[in-house]
Formats: sequence, C-alpha cells, structure tokens
Amino acid sequence: MKVLLTGHSGFIGQSILKLLLKKKIKLSVTKYNNLSIPEEKKITVIDLKKKFLIKDFDLVIHTAWENLDNYNSKQHIKKILPSNIKFLTKLIKKGAKNLVILGTCFEVGDCSGEIDEKIKLKPKTKYGLAKKKLLFKLLSIKKKYNFNLTWIRIFYLYGQTQRNKSLFKQIQIASKNKNQKIFEMTSGNQIRDYLHVDKLSKKIISISFLKKNLGIINVCSGKPISVKKLVLKWKKRFKWDIEFSFGNKEQKKYEPLNFWGSTKKFKNVLKQN
Repeated sequence: MKVLLTGHSGFIGQSILKLLLKKKIKLSVTKYNNLSIPEEKKITVIDLKKKFLIKDFDLVIHTAWENLDNYNSKQHIKKILPSNIKFLTKLIKKGAKNLVILGTCFEVGDCSGEIDEKIKLKPKTKYGLAKKKLLFKLLSIKKKYNFNLTWIRIFYLYGQTQRNKSLFKQIQIASKNKNQKIFEMTSGNQIRDYLHVDKLSKKIISISFLKKNLGIINVCSGKPISVKKLVLKWKKRFKWDIEFSFGNKEQKKYEPLNFWGSTKKFKNVLKQN
C-alpha cells in the first residue's frame, strides 16, 4: 500500500511517522525545508519546493498546517488555506483514493457541553475558519471526484515535543527554571478534552487504515476535565517543581468555557470494522 504523510516534522506528524515506519507500506513524506527525516532510506521524500511527481496514493494522511502560534493570523485564510486546497486538489485529480485530513475543535467555535460530529460550525478564529472552508471545499470536490474523505476533528493535546507556547510546555519549562516558583494561570475552571499525542496518533492510524468514507469524526478522549485538575495531575505525573496561582490570567475570548468531544461515532466505527 502506498501512503503519503504530510507534516511529518510537526507535533502530530512526528508521532504518526513513528507508527507508519512500523507498517509494511511504501511510505512517502513531503519535505518543504531542510529538516532531516529519520530513517530516510525507508521513505520516499517529496520536495515541495521542486517539481514533483504525484502518485496515485492509496492513503494520504494530511497533518501539515502552518502558523499555529497565532490562531488569528490572516495568513490562515490568505495563504495557508489556498495552498492546502491546491495541493490536495492535485492529489485527488491524480488518483488519491483515501484522504485523512486533520481538522480542529476550533472549527466549531461557539459551543457548550459534549460536541458531536453534527454540530453547526461557527468558528471564532481565522484558523478555525480556514479549516471549515477547507472541509467544505473538499466536500464540494467529492461531488466530482471519487475518493474517500475522513475529517479527523482533534481537541486538545499534550506531549514532550509540543510547541513552547502550549500550556503543557510552558509549565514544563517553568518547572525547570530555578528562578520561577509560581506559574500564573486562569481560574482553571474551564472544562476541556485533553489527549496525549501518541494516543491520538494510534487512534488516527486505526481509523486511517480502514480506508473508509467516514466524513467528520471526533478523535479525542471523550473525558471532560477541568484545566485546574489537569495541570495538578501533570505536576504529580511528571514531578514538576512548580506551584500554581489560579485566577491571575484571563481566559482566551475565542475559547468556549466548557466543551469536550463525543467518542460515540469513533467507537461505533471500530466496532463495525
């Protein structure tokens, strides 16, 4: 089976790549810069800065996306979205049979409580809006071309290779700073759905290799937890030497107060296959 992975150097892409290298597949990855690729001899590398031959991949797992340090950057709409549409459309026209695309809970926007796949999308960030537009564009293309589309809606993640601006990494870095004893936070009362990146990747692989037309599907823990309880669990698990001061920061205005993902569809899909 011929598989293409994009975004292999990203937080999620790195984790998925490790799992794909254990599979008996013909693996290709995209390369946009000079980043090294582990076990490159086992992989076909597609340099996106040069002219490249698109093959009729059996499976495409698309994790690539830029500028995730700024969810409200205009670049998500003006540059990143058109680039993604162009690239994925080319793959589809050249015979890609199964597309697995990473979505985000930010495409949902205003919401409360448990979120299923049928919720109306009302994004409040440029990033969320760009992902929504990409989803709708792919659904439109499906009317003309025959391919399976699975849209993986991701919620909140954590892991060792996460970007420094993430909550997990900020606390981890602060705990190693001998001059910092207190980490200031919001009230911590907001409810979220968090999953370790490696658990996410295993779930993505299990869904991807079904090669089905699943549409939108939540891939998350399905277990609501307060941010306050979460960071205290992290502190104990990772033995961080830091104390928390809750209530000193304002919550981000584009994030709903309480929401988490439903795993009902995910579980049903695995049962049926």
